[in-house]
Amino acid sequence: LRFTRGLMMYAVAPFSYADFMEEYRVEKRSVTEQVLDLSCPEKTALAKALWINTDTQNKFYPYHFYADNCTTRARDMIINHTGPGLTFGEIRPLPGESTYRQLIHSYMKSSTQGWNRFAIDVLLGNHLDEKMNNLQAMFLPDYLMVGFGKAALHSHPLVKETLVLLPDGQPRTSTFFTPVNIFSLLAGFMLLFSFLPYPQAARTLTVLDNLFFLFTGLLGTLMLCLWIFRVDNVCRNNYNLLWALPTHAVIAFFLTSPKKWVRVYWLLTALLSLVTLLMWRVIPQEFNNSIPLLVIIILFRSTLRYLKTRQHD
Repeated sequence: LRFTRGLMMYAVAPFSYADFMEEYRVEKRSVTEQVLDLSCPEKTALAKALWINTDTQNKFYPYHFYADNCTTRARDMIINHTGPGLTFGEIRPLPGESTYRQLIHSYMKSSTQGWNRFAIDVLLGNHLDEKMNNLQAMFLPDYLMVGFGKAALHSHPLVKETLVLLPDGQPRTSTFFTPVNIFSLLAGFMLLFSFLPYPQAARTLTVLDNLFFLFTGLLGTLMLCLWIFRVDNVCRNNYNLLWALPTHAVIAFFLTSPKKWVRVYWLLTALLSLVTLLMWRVIPQEFNNSIPLLVIIILFRSTLRYLKTRQHD
């Protein structure tokens, strides 16, 4: 519960180099070493600062997803203890335009990361779409490495040698079960069953509608709770709530009701879904590439549900 609310106190602690390497070897993760070109006084100052940072009164800090994490702490340690002569080259893919979300996406190009990317895009709000400066781009390990690689200290390169200690041992795999493919299949099934003139098709579609709107409603409830109850801003201003209405979890149990309020609900849902699709490019948040499929399903099914309730008049 504390983690969900963003009350995350992280701690810095010394760790055996041999144990560190063994852990990464077992997990088949890569390790790249950068040898910094520092003077003896600079090395001494940095080593002293690192040890002081492990003291009980210093080692705890409130973790923030992109503003204050283990990578930004390493960046700040180097900046604060190498003197005023440290400068960085440009590392952003699109200087002046790159956002936190875009850099995170660069880590998740594999189809096997599709659901991780979906979860991040759905649960984290539009603060993730803020444009970064060059230093802020170093909140990710790879970009910190590139930043150090392009840095200069007293007019000479900060990094004098780069060594690959462990190559990436993760197998290059792919999967069909991505959000885009699954939601495409769902849309196809719903479209097919919507026009089949059989009672079994109608009953199947009712079950699909019930599960679909219950799922989107519960997902919207989670988004809303994260927006309200988290102490940081990571999950706030989440425009995914335009389609994942928490009230969908309620309407899922009134799909076939002829009541007037149900008919009005379906009409408003259809209109909101249509507006969301039309305003897609101007909404100040980058949506996951699978979300249009969900919005189209909501628009299609809510429109048909609205038309069906009118037949009861």
